[in-house]
Amino acid sequence: MHRALNVGTTPFHNLTIELLKPSNFVADPSRLPVQAGRVPILENDRVRVYRLSLAPGEAVAMHTHPLPGLVVTITAAEIEVTVDGKPVTHPVKSNDVSWRAGAVTHSIKNVGKTRFEAVDIELK
Repeated sequence: MHRALNVGTTPFHNLTIELLKPSNFVADPSRLPVQAGRVPILENDRVRVYRLSLAPGEAVAMHTHPLPGLVVTITAAEIEVTVDGKPVTHPVKSNDVSWRAGAVTHSIKNVGKTRFEAVDIELK
């Protein structure tokens, strides 16, 4: 059991994700590819977590998420996602949560006027 208390002057947002059972999306998680330029902020036997922070105009190169996962958008922004050479621009809301059912290869560019921040949680 724990408790969170905001003692600061800015809003505090907390998202708790509980993994109730092993997912077993891959037989041997130790054999997952390591991607140049993308370092997880947390990795254990059940998840691999990445933080994405893009200033306006900044982009992350084409990369692959080999696992299904949960994407948590921290800030609202306008991003361009390119899959199979086809860019699609769309707004994203802050505090939005979306599920990625399987592997995806894409690049992301912040085409808006505000910083884009998100957390991507890959389930092993």
